[in-house]
Amino acid sequence: KARNQKVAENNCLEWEKLNYDIHSLRYARREVRSRWKKILLQLGYQCEVEALLCVNKRSRFSRDQDQLNKATQLLKQLLDRTSLFPPETAHQSKYLCVMDRLVSLDSAEDFVRLAKEKYPKQSSLRVMKAERNLTPLPFLNFLFFNVGAECR
Repeated sequence: KARNQKVAENNCLEWEKLNYDIHSLRYARREVRSRWKKILLQLGYQCEVEALLCVNKRSRFSRDQDQLNKATQLLKQLLDRTSLFPPETAHQSKYLCVMDRLVSLDSAEDFVRLAKEKYPKQSSLRVMKAERNLTPLPFLNFLFFNVGAECR
């Protein structure tokens, strides 16, 4: 009986960690989308912002290889020179499609310029200090929504 209880506790801990990881990933994705949206709004795409950020299975890249190469290069600049993507997030390929759209609208360079201004790359020392001093919001939400919750 004690062994079964120990297994149940371990399963509970695994589920809690998985739930936390999923919540953290969703939060990070929302944060990235919010950052892109702010810059697009600043560029004047108030009416088109949702359409520009909407990427699904039917979304297509440009047939122009030069345009796609330019979009790839500019996205790499964003990854290397900005904090547009938080450190805990992996590069999301959907943003290559968004950047491809911006290249076709002749707004990609302006987007990158604004991203560098608004979200400059932070030194790793400053990032480590900030992470050490702040409790991540996903963890606070996890605690808030799971207070008193029992694992069964």
